[in-house]
Amino acid sequence: MAAARLPSLRLSLGRKFLLVFAALAVVGLSNWLVVGSMLAQLRGATSLVNLVGSIRWTSQRIQLDLARLAAGKSSQAEIRQGLGRLDEMIRSLSDGGNATGFEVREPAATLGPSSAPLQRILLDYRADVLAALDDIQAGRDPDRALDSLFGRGNEMLNRADAAAAALSQPIGQVERDAAFGLYFLALLDIAILAAALLAIRAWIVQPLRKLMLTSRRFAGGEYHVRTQIDAADEIGDLARTFDRMAGDIQHDMSRTAGNLREIEKSQALLRKVLETLPVGVWVTDGGGRVVLENPAGQRLRAGAEAAGTAGSGKGQDGRAGGGKRIGHGESALERALAGGEATLGEIIEIRGVDGHHRTVLHSTAPLVGPRGEIEGAIVVNEDITERRKAVEELRVSKELFQTTFDSAAVGMALYDLSGRFLLANGALREMLGFGEDELLRMNLRELAHADDQAKDDDLAHRVLDGALSRYAVEKRLHRRDGGVVWVMLSVALVRDREQAPLYFIGQMIDISPRKAMEQELIASRARLRELAAYHDSVREEERKRIALEIHDELGQLLTALKMDISLLRMQFGADPDVGRRTNDMRELVEKTIGVVRQVAANLRPAALNLGIGAALEWLVEDFGQRTGIAYELDFSGGEIALDDLRATAIFRIVQESLTNVMRHAAAASVAVGLRRDGAALRLEIRDDGRGFDYQATRHGPSFGLLGIRERVRGLGGTLDVDSGPGRGTLVSICIPHPTEHAA
Repeated sequence: MAAARLPSLRLSLGRKFLLVFAALAVVGLSNWLVVGSMLAQLRGATSLVNLVGSIRWTSQRIQLDLARLAAGKSSQAEIRQGLGRLDEMIRSLSDGGNATGFEVREPAATLGPSSAPLQRILLDYRADVLAALDDIQAGRDPDRALDSLFGRGNEMLNRADAAAAALSQPIGQVERDAAFGLYFLALLDIAILAAALLAIRAWIVQPLRKLMLTSRRFAGGEYHVRTQIDAADEIGDLARTFDRMAGDIQHDMSRTAGNLREIEKSQALLRKVLETLPVGVWVTDGGGRVVLENPAGQRLRAGAEAAGTAGSGKGQDGRAGGGKRIGHGESALERALAGGEATLGEIIEIRGVDGHHRTVLHSTAPLVGPRGEIEGAIVVNEDITERRKAVEELRVSKELFQTTFDSAAVGMALYDLSGRFLLANGALREMLGFGEDELLRMNLRELAHADDQAKDDDLAHRVLDGALSRYAVEKRLHRRDGGVVWVMLSVALVRDREQAPLYFIGQMIDISPRKAMEQELIASRARLRELAAYHDSVREEERKRIALEIHDELGQLLTALKMDISLLRMQFGADPDVGRRTNDMRELVEKTIGVVRQVAANLRPAALNLGIGAALEWLVEDFGQRTGIAYELDFSGGEIALDDLRATAIFRIVQESLTNVMRHAAAASVAVGLRRDGAALRLEIRDDGRGFDYQATRHGPSFGLLGIRERVRGLGGTLDVDSGPGRGTLVSICIPHPTEHAA
């Protein structure tokens, strides 16, 4: 059966006959090859015998020509011609006879030992001929060379005779092998012909006989018989067709016997279906009288019968869907019985005995007989009063939703899970400048700004995964005119009863004016920071100038005054009253000089001119001396070269931090560290004081921290404060630091 199913493996009658003819062709080809091989062997052996004879004649001819040449009766050309023929015979012995046009195939192992020595003797004989020829040409006595030549020639002739004699036995063996091969081929031909006849009998004759016998039995009434022929040819196809036909006939006969039972079951099933149907079903005869009716139809007809619906047509009240009363001859049943008209889904209203109106979905179809006559009709009525009421309520609800949706002052849209708009209200269309048809062909992703899309996608995925119930995000949308509008997008996911996601509903509020105010406020803050930084720079420069003037001008004057007082003391030292007053004046001047130095140091520490390390060391030591708080200074990274702007800013940050520690921390120790951290500077001020709530002070009147924050921001750095009640404070500052310092 597999061969019958695969056309490429199908062995048809034509292919079978082709196989038989191919076998016969193989027999003929093998006969031709075997006979040809035998003839070639005989021809090769015979050619070698002829070659030996040619060697004898050529050698004798050369000897005769040499003798005549010695006597002066011949020429060298004849001898050279004989040597050419001798060379061809030598090549024939070495390559199988091709040089002379014969293909010598050795028939037995005895030919090799005979031809090889003969070939060597021929080469020696040729050399002797050339030697004798040289002696004759040189005028020497040729007798010796001729004697050697004749002796070598006699030996060669004996070898040639021996080779010819050695071929007699192989030739006879070839003849016997040829006879045996012919007998074997005859037997093989007979066997193949017999196999071909048996194949024809098995493939064709026997299947046809079996098919004929099965057909006779089936015609005699044995409907269960089958051919059981599984051939892959045309006979097999015919047999399988016969088996299928027989099976179909047998199946039809058994099916016909069971049709009556199936009809009875169908009728019982139809009655059960009619009884369970929630719609009223009637079957009428040609006069409109009901001949079959289900319980739902009985209840509907008894409760409220529409004019012309079924039966005699007498009803309480019957009106079409538009409120027009159904007159005589206008009912669907009457039209079906009179003209064969089918009515589907006609809505009519009926009034029952209780006075209430009901809405009925009415359908009628004529029952046409075999000759085209109308035998009756089938009527289906479905009470759709409650359904129609629900549809009306749904319509009102939808209209209310649509009105609310369209009248909303903010932009609203429904879009599917991929972002394609399903519905958009007028406020959104006005906000974006698109028409309704244009917007419904677009995707929310097409309108979103590229920088905002990643955040929006992440929030939408979290809502789909159930991590969020809704989300709100500020984003930018492209308007139709090419502009950009900022919106506050609030999104919620609508799911069905099984919690499967259906679509998103989004509300969009235009916040472009607010964003413009924010941008303006940010710009204003940036300008204020720039102004504050400028004021700090100006203040530092002014402090530096004042400190220099105080140090240079006032300091020099006070020093001069001190020197004058010392001279005055030396001049009037003998007077005790003057000495006492000059001492008081000298002490007062020294105190004034100390105050001047302190004021100058506070305005601009001279240590800053020596580098940030020296300035911080002076600042921390001065802090420890004034407060009595233990201190520690860490420059683990070595000296750091900074420009004046960064050095002054870091100095003021540390100064403000130490001032806060002194005023508020009640600390026992403080540590200050400055080091390189990659391409940045890291400054840390740590104390073990009472700590504070940093988040609370971020929005309070903490001007010290505010000043530190603004200085850090002005340098492009970051500020981190780690503190808490009872656990001290760590102020960590990271400031970008150029790799090389420019003076």
